[in-house]
Amino acid sequence: MSMASPNVINKLMSLKRPDRRPALRYAPSKDQSWAHSCCSRAALAAALGDGSISAIETDLVWSESQSAVVHAHPPATASDLPFDAFLDAVCGEDARPAHVKLDFKMPNIVAPCVASIDKYYADAFLEKKMALWLNADVLPGPGRPRCDFDADAFCRNCSSIRGAVLSLGWAVDVGLGDAYGDGDVDAMLDLLRRHGERFARNDTRVVVAANLRFALRSLGVFARLLAASDVEVLFWTGTGEPPVSAAMVARVREGLAAFEERLAFDAQLAPSAALPNAKLALWRLWRKARNAVAPPPPPKPDPPRRRAPVCC
Repeated sequence: MSMASPNVINKLMSLKRPDRRPALRYAPSKDQSWAHSCCSRAALAAALGDGSISAIETDLVWSESQSAVVHAHPPATASDLPFDAFLDAVCGEDARPAHVKLDFKMPNIVAPCVASIDKYYADAFLEKKMALWLNADVLPGPGRPRCDFDADAFCRNCSSIRGAVLSLGWAVDVGLGDAYGDGDVDAMLDLLRRHGERFARNDTRVVVAANLRFALRSLGVFARLLAASDVEVLFWTGTGEPPVSAAMVARVREGLAAFEERLAFDAQLAPSAALPNAKLALWRLWRKARNAVAPPPPPKPDPPRRRAPVCC
């Protein structure tokens, strides 16, 4: 992360957390009606105005053009919805309560955003009985040997909001990966062990997020993860990924039936996954052939050091 300017440091130092604020204990049911990728004022207004929506998911990035943290899903980095405007809307006195999931897409925005939430918005989450998920892909995973996030820093920062739900995932590439392996689960278990005392002290609930297609090929390693920890596992399908069938979800439930109470699903469903899976298989063949002919370029060096983003 880049070096913060004196002004930014002073601002963050001023965000003093109240001593032992009550934890955000409102852990909602696994069965939520989600509004995904609410990354514009119109999308957020529609979600808040829809009484059937119980939880809102959004993505956070740093916008160079706007010099601010905004709600956008990469590759987009501009939006009409700044970070604080989103939280002002969901935490407003007249707003209908809805649980919130913040999906961090860039590591250098986590600390200032968490400090701002803790000072300005945590009390509203308590009063309105809303759960707060803080999500990021913090470990390398299938098809993605590198990860931009420092997993330990993410856990330290986000667990400082007492009672928040940490959603920890692996970076994956649906086009190149195949399945989760023992090494992936070992890395996650090691991360959980390193922060176990901190999580217990701060009433931190942990959800591990995993791609449903990859997990279906590796249910054994998830049985080991669930047996060795008290985490919940959320199985998801990503933006732009073909939907899955109800039969695929049922196979995951059956394979992990011993842990049914700790399983959740956030996947796009289709009556049959045969055609989507055929298209996905062709696309994966093309991706792997392209990489064999022209491997991806080596990672770029770190950019020049500059001031840290200011979220509000």
